[in-house]
Amino acid sequence: MYTYLYDTKIGKISITEDMDELTGLSFFADIPEGSKIKETSLLAEAIRQLTEYLNGKRTVFDLPLNPKGTPFQRKVWQVLTTTPYGETFTYSEGAEAIGNAKACRARGMAKK
Repeated sequence: MYTYLYDTKIGKISITEDMDELTGLSFFADIPEGSKIKETSLLAEAIRQLTEYLNGKRTVFDLPLNPKGTPFQRKVWQVLTTTPYGETFTYSEGAEAIGNAKACRARGMAKK
């Protein structure tokens, strides 16, 4: 498992990969336990695509994803992948999209 820290226009982040799949991104620049700090070709590609996105030059990512999280977090993240570029939705709308309208507070906590 490898993690690398990046300074971006939205702050410092860390991106983690494990076995050629991206497993985490943290806006708090967390380094998962057992992870080595090293920029791999996959991590470099991830930050390249993220930078393009932040600069308005990319709307779709083409990266192997396998985020680590609870089943609830994974449901929330799946909904996020269906949000069209440039659009937003509320925590309540996100909770409804995963079939649990009462989960809006928990949905807000499903960060990664």
